[in-house]
Amino acid sequence: MGTSPTLAHPPARGLLTSRDAPRYLPSLNRAQVEQLAQQRREQAEVKAQREPRLTGPPDDEHYWLTVPQAAEVAGVTRQAMHVRLKRDRLPYEISDGRR
Repeated sequence: MGTSPTLAHPPARGLLTSRDAPRYLPSLNRAQVEQLAQQRREQAEVKAQREPRLTGPPDDEHYWLTVPQAAEVAGVTRQAMHVRLKRDRLPYEISDGRR
C-alpha cells in the first residue's frame, strides 16, 4: 500500500489517529487506513451513480460568465473558481471541452 496526497490531512481532521511506535515503524494503524480507503471508495461509487448534471443553461433568464469573469466577480482566483466548479458548488456549462 503506497502513500497518497489524499492521506496528508486525515490525521489532522481526526479521521486517522497516530499510534505510539518508534520512528522507524509506520505511525498509522493499517486497519484505520484501509477502513478510510474503503469509505472513500464507497463515496466515489455513490457519486458516480448520481444522475449526470445538466450541462446547459437551465433557461434564457440567466447570464453565464466565463471562469475568469466569474472569479473576478466572486473575488477569488481562477484556480479557486475551478475548484468550486469541480466540486459542483456552482452550475456550469462545458463548452469546447472547457468549463
